[in-house]
Amino acid sequence: MHARLESLVEVVTTLIDRLEAAELPYAFGGAIALSAWSEPRATTDVDLNLWVGDDELPRAIELLQQAGVELDPAAAMRGARERGMFAGPISTATSLGSGR
Repeated sequence: MHARLESLVEVVTTLIDRLEAAELPYAFGGAIALSAWSEPRATTDVDLNLWVGDDELPRAIELLQQAGVELDPAAAMRGARERGMFAGPISTATSLGSGR
């Protein structure tokens, strides 16, 4: 398996493991979701939807940070409340294989 694909699989696996353990409702979108139903296509990002209320938002943001998503918690909270979304890159060097 190509190293970049292995890294993406590890990112998705890490997120699934942590979200399942935290019992947070989630769904993957984009190319990750598409690959479950049809011919996979190349991607370098992970589209993730979380269904959490304002009271669970800090815990969800902390979980994502622990999984290696680099984000500013205050900006993420603001984005979630104002636009219903926020984004952050994955730091595979710090996230993969830790705390799983």
